[in-house]
Amino acid sequence: MAERGLTQRNGVWIVRWTDARGKERYRRTRGTKDDARRLLRDIQTKVERQKFQLEPIPGAADITLSELMDWYWKRHGSRLRSQTLKFTLDKHVRPSLGSRKLRDVTTDAIDEVLNKAPVSAATHNKMRSKLHRMFQLASMPGAGLFVGVNPVVAVPRRKVVRQLPNFLRFEEVPAVLEAAEGHVKAVFATALYTGMRKGEVGGLRKADVHLDSGEIWLQRCWDHETTKDGKPSVIPIAPPLRPYLEDAVKEARGPLVFPNAKGEMHSPTVGWDDALRRALVTAGLIDHYVVGCRAWRCTYRAESPSPVGGTCPKCEKPTLYSSPRSRHVTFKDLRHTTATLLLKAGVPLATVQRVLRHSDPKLTANIYGHLEVEDMRAGLERMAGRIRAPAGRGEGGQKDETPVASAFALNDGGFDVGATGFEPATTCTPKLNLADARSATGRTGSQPCVIWAPVSSPFGLRRASGAPGVTGWGAPGGRAPGPLNVRARSMSSR
Repeated sequence: MAERGLTQRNGVWIVRWTDARGKERYRRTRGTKDDARRLLRDIQTKVERQKFQLEPIPGAADITLSELMDWYWKRHGSRLRSQTLKFTLDKHVRPSLGSRKLRDVTTDAIDEVLNKAPVSAATHNKMRSKLHRMFQLASMPGAGLFVGVNPVVAVPRRKVVRQLPNFLRFEEVPAVLEAAEGHVKAVFATALYTGMRKGEVGGLRKADVHLDSGEIWLQRCWDHETTKDGKPSVIPIAPPLRPYLEDAVKEARGPLVFPNAKGEMHSPTVGWDDALRRALVTAGLIDHYVVGCRAWRCTYRAESPSPVGGTCPKCEKPTLYSSPRSRHVTFKDLRHTTATLLLKAGVPLATVQRVLRHSDPKLTANIYGHLEVEDMRAGLERMAGRIRAPAGRGEGGQKDETPVASAFALNDGGFDVGATGFEPATTCTPKLNLADARSATGRTGSQPCVIWAPVSSPFGLRRASGAPGVTGWGAPGGRAPGPLNVRARSMSSR
């Protein structure tokens, strides 16, 4: 029986193996089978050493990390919708590790560079994933740029702390739309009333806006022929949005609904975020003021809750100025505003998921599920309505309750018995007999005392009956049992 990797043909042994690049190779030898077995074992050992970068690979490209990044963005990154991560990696990774050979790029080096970058946890994880993808593609068969263990695999991810999404309030939406200038007013209205993404608004064509049927056929993102999820969808046009779209379609040059001044598509880096924050300031929605100095070479900067003027504390010149700033709201927050206002208006979460076009309802629930509070509010109010008020105090400042009631938590003439029934008396269990019950009832003279007594009957527990004021089930024949050990059901005995 032929061994794996060894075959014999016409008296010649053929050794087959997979090299460090993943390519199938073979070699012939005229020795014996033992010689062929030893040759295969030596070749496999060498391949393993090459995979772990213990030996150089003949003919392998000896490139740097900077060259790998350029190769990736030219061959694979050009098809991505967003190039934002490219600039982030060029800023934080390329200066430190770009000149290193790929075999010299270690896990510790990548982890150190990513941890030093002043970015959020989400951006840190995105940078890590992109570097991992670069090394993965470089090691695929046919690339021949990298052989070995991917050094990014062992780089730990950061925990992303979820925060409440930023959004505009109900009363802020009309004020922002009124303060917006130019064509961005229709852009903001479209994003607010449809929940469309920035690229979907920028790539919206006149042929996709059907005013007669009141529908928007959403099937593009910027200049790509598909949306982010790759699925076309139909969005209804809300009545307040119709006049904005009619004016935009009428005034726009070319096939786009929201083109630039030349009638062409906007760049993905169009400054709609800055225009939105300017509209907030114009509408009077000011969060703070940035205080600066106009004096030559004076770098004084500070933040203040109110406008400040007068003398600069650094250069001592009367050149201070205050610039209003709104809270940090981005174009993406308009999509959050759509979802938040829908939920606050009582729209079911499933409908919000359809408006936002999330592929998985769990995604909508994880981001916006905390805003669906009306059912929780009704439940809490129902619980609060059943909570009894604290017991009042009688004359002389004494609590208006009987000793038996405080010990047994009387409820409608009795007290609750646990699901497991009565347990044997312990050192902390008060003892009570029938005479004590009579005396306690006689002192109050109002509320009867109900005592449960274990009697010999097939039905288990029964109520003891006896003197006036003591009600309940009696033992056979109407005779009350003797002294009883009854477990008190009160908060003080717990």
